[in-house]
Amino acid sequence: MERHLFPYGLVASIVLVGVTIAITSSSAQDLSQEIRSCGRTDRASADLSIIDCTTLIHSERWKSMGLAAIFSNRGLAYVAKKDLDRAIEDYNEAIRLDPKLAAAFYNRGSAYLFKKEVDRAIRDYNEAIRLNPQYGDAFHNRGSAYFIKNDHDRAIQDCNEAIRLKPQAADTFNTRGVAYFAKKDYDRAIGDYNEAIRLEPQYAEAFGNRCRARALVGHPPEALNDCSESMRLGPNQPEAMGLEVSSISRADVFKLPRRTSTPR
Repeated sequence: MERHLFPYGLVASIVLVGVTIAITSSSAQDLSQEIRSCGRTDRASADLSIIDCTTLIHSERWKSMGLAAIFSNRGLAYVAKKDLDRAIEDYNEAIRLDPKLAAAFYNRGSAYLFKKEVDRAIRDYNEAIRLNPQYGDAFHNRGSAYFIKNDHDRAIQDCNEAIRLKPQAADTFNTRGVAYFAKKDYDRAIGDYNEAIRLEPQYAEAFGNRCRARALVGHPPEALNDCSESMRLGPNQPEAMGLEVSSISRADVFKLPRRTSTPR
């Protein structure tokens, strides 16, 4: 899974969705290694995956839906290399070959989102959801796109549906928390950050987001602990999220008014 940070701690995740390549007896005999490699999503294997997917494409042994899966999987490798334009070209071809391939629409939408072409991303997520109404990741990332457009209510609505479909997805709780934070509903934001951290205890971004929320509601010691943990888990994350950790860390943060309720 790739995570892309936007301002204010919003995280859009691209769960690199590989598509199973249909194997026939004639296609598998001498290309079994390439079939296994095509669709690997880790950065270390991206170059080899691109080579092997390209070999499968040039073999001319797959048509239509099978070939669409190969193009879609090569797009994953380009995403892993941050070559989003080439990834989009491959997703375009996958969609041309198989217009019902929801994963290709989802992954293309995520590539557009990372390029900050938000309206295009939303259109692709819409189509992915139309093709697969149970697509929790598509609901989550569409929610992220709506947040970027400052449509916080629709972002929360999409996150609600994503959580219903995938209740163990820490990213979705974090994203919904960011949307609640933008609406100044800090208690709900903290509750969602708590759940994101419970699901993923090493989630640096969620600790950083909870730091900001706790500081604003008047719990500076807990805020400092969260900022310290965020920096420990991901030393570059607070700066990437726009967290002003230096100001949070100054003694004057303790002058913030305290709330009487117990911090979450």
